[in-house]
Formats: sequence, C-alpha cells, structure tokens
Amino acid sequence: MKLLPVGALSDRDALLEEARNMAALAPHENVVQVLDAGDWDSDHVYIASEVCHGGSLATLCSPPAVPVDPAAACALVSTACRGLVFMHQQGLVHLDIRPANILLSGGVPKLADFGLARWLTNAKVPHVYTPHAAPEMLRDYCGTEASDQYAMAMTLAHLLTGGAACTMPPTPVSELSWRGFPPLRPLLGLNVPERLIRVLLKATKFEVADRYASIEAFKRSVDRATPAVSFAVVGPEAIRSADSGWEIEWVSGRRGWSVRVRRNGRGVGRLSARGLDEATATRHVSAIVNDLAQP
Repeated sequence: MKLLPVGALSDRDALLEEARNMAALAPHENVVQVLDAGDWDSDHVYIASEVCHGGSLATLCSPPAVPVDPAAACALVSTACRGLVFMHQQGLVHLDIRPANILLSGGVPKLADFGLARWLTNAKVPHVYTPHAAPEMLRDYCGTEASDQYAMAMTLAHLLTGGAACTMPPTPVSELSWRGFPPLRPLLGLNVPERLIRVLLKATKFEVADRYASIEAFKRSVDRATPAVSFAVVGPEAIRSADSGWEIEWVSGRRGWSVRVRRNGRGVGRLSARGLDEATATRHVSAIVNDLAQP
C-alpha cells in the first residue's frame, strides 16, 4: 500500500479517480494490479496494489554503478513495454516510468506506482521525476505516450550504465540547451552495440515527433537491437560474454595497445591485434562487439 499526499480537493478527487480507473482495468501480467484506493486521512489518500517480492529494476544496479548485461536489460525493458502498450491502449499514460517503479515478480517486470497516471485527455501532473522526465514534462508538466517512451528509454540507459545516465537535465528546457543531452554515448560502455545506442538516442530526442511513433515501435526496435552475443564489463579493460565463451581484453604496453580476443579460453588470432593507439584499440573492440551482436 502507498500513501500519497494531496493538496486541494480537486487534486484528491483527480488522484482517486485515476487510481480507481486503474483498479477497474482488466489484469495484465506486466502491470501491478491496483486493488483499492481511498481516503486515508485529511492529507493523504491510499492506493493498495498486489505485492511483488522480487525488488525492482533499480535493485539490479545495486550497489550503485553496476551495469546490467545488455541482453538481459533489453529483455526486461521489452517485457515492461508490454504493460505500457496495454495502458496506452486503454487511453492511460503512466508518466512516472523509472527503474524503481518497475517491480519484479518471479523475474517478470511489472509497471507499478500509478500516482501520476492520467487519461490522455487530461495528462497534467503536479510534479515529475526530473532525471528521467521528457523535456515536455519538465516544461509543461503535461505528458503523452511519447513521454512514457522517453522515460522507458532512460530506464534502459539506467540499466546499461549502472545508473550513470540518471543525471539532472539542463535548464532552460529548450532544444538548444538540451543539445547533446542526455549524454548517453559517452556513458555507455564498449559492451553496448551501436545499433542499441541508436535506438536509445532516437527515443530520447528533444522533439516528440522525432521519437518512435509509439511504444510498440520502440519495443520492436529494442527487440531488433538486442545483442545475440551480449558482453558484461568484468574490469576496467575487459568484457566477457554472458556464457563466458568470449572474452575481450585491451591493454597498453611498450609497443602500444593490444586487443586480445579469446573464444572458450583460446586466442582468436584473426580478431586479436597489437601495436595500436588507444583510439584504434577502442574502435577495434567496438567493431568486434557490434559484429558478434548481430543475430
């Protein structure tokens, strides 16, 4: 159960109406079911929901700065998108998508915390979670399906960077001040394929019209960009595939940088290289990751 503070009587009525509308929805496997909502006291209302015992997507990055394996992160976000597709089909927007609000039940992600959920016909909210909020939410406190898409993309970026992508946006909220924000490319590790980076960059465009046409289109793009061979960071200069079959290491020495590639413990000469400068070594590692990521 969650207690939410309310101000004016109109705020209380609107919040209770939205919560009760959520409770009236048919159950969906990727949406935490709202069971009841009502007045708690003169300053709060309550929302009672089903219990999920698996933590949230935020706990997967604990302790802080622990990136999630790209394939696993994509699978979790893609599944969570199913719940968002369902809400949008009912005419509702969530408007508070973030890792802490996607709970895990038996390993299955479920959208939760509907305190800001609104009908599309009246999607004005009193506040936002700034680090994951789309620019139109920060500017007008009013959101759309595209605002949910932006926040879901930021949630995926959060998982891929171990929370490093969760930063305060620039002010004022304008296309000029937001140029290069969020700075996803420099924050994402060499284990994240370029194809997936491009999906994130499109979904977090400043202008709504430049993002994907729907959350379904975003989900399909994430699915297509999910790496076939996924690497996790195992050190400052090494990544390893989820099945431990592939390992890529890049180290500097007297003769320049070397990239060493092993498959099942054996060196792969055609992919390994030495005598490189740092930038070339980085590009070589990225090229290998992108090649192996292809289905």
